[in-house]
Amino acid sequence: MRPKKVSDEDILQVVRRCMIEQGGSVSTQYIADQVGISQATLFKRFGSKTNLLQTAILLPSKTSKARDMMKVLAKGPTDEPVREQLEQLCLRLLKFFDDVLPSFASLHASGLTFTEPLPENAPPIQARKYLTNWISRLQEQRRIRNGVHPESIALTLIGAMQHRPIRIHLLRDTTLTQTDEEYVSSMVEVLWQGLSPSQPILEPKEKP
Repeated sequence: MRPKKVSDEDILQVVRRCMIEQGGSVSTQYIADQVGISQATLFKRFGSKTNLLQTAILLPSKTSKARDMMKVLAKGPTDEPVREQLEQLCLRLLKFFDDVLPSFASLHASGLTFTEPLPENAPPIQARKYLTNWISRLQEQRRIRNGVHPESIALTLIGAMQHRPIRIHLLRDTTLTQTDEEYVSSMVEVLWQGLSPSQPILEPKEKP
C-alpha cells in the first residue's frame, strides 16, 4: 500500500502548532518528524525555513472564511447600512488576527523576524488594498465622510482590530472585559463619529 500523501496544508497546520509550542527556533527536523516526512521533503516543498514559517503564519488568510471576506471587499459595499457592514467586516478581521497572532507571538518571543517584504499578492497586502478601495467607494457614494484619505481609514480599522489580539496573545492581558462582539460594536461606534457623513468637516485654520 502506498503511503498517504501529506498535503501542504497538513504540513502548515503542524508547523503552526510547533511554532506555538516552541517558537520560531523550532528545528525543521523536529517539524519533519512531527509531520512524518523527511527534512529534505520539507525543503523541497517550501524552499527555506523562513518561507515555511511565513507561509504557516499566513495560513489563516487562505481559509474559506478569509476568502469570503476578500470576495466581500473586492465586490464593494452593498446597500445595507454602512455601520452594519463595518461591524461585519471588523468582526471578520478580528477573528483573522486572533488566528494569526499566536504564531507571531511565538516568533516575537524567540527573536526571529522576517527580513523579506511580503509580495504584492500576499493576502494581508490584498486585504488592505481591497479595504481601501471599499472605503473609497463609500466616499464616492457620499455614504461616509469625504476629505480623509481612504487608506488612512483602512489602516485605522485594521489597527483597531489588531490591537485586541495583540493585547491577548503578545502582552498576555487577561483582564479585558468585553466579548469580541462587544469590542467591535464599541469600536465601530467610536469610529463612526468621525466617519458619519452628517458630521461637519473641519477646514484647516488659516495662519495669522
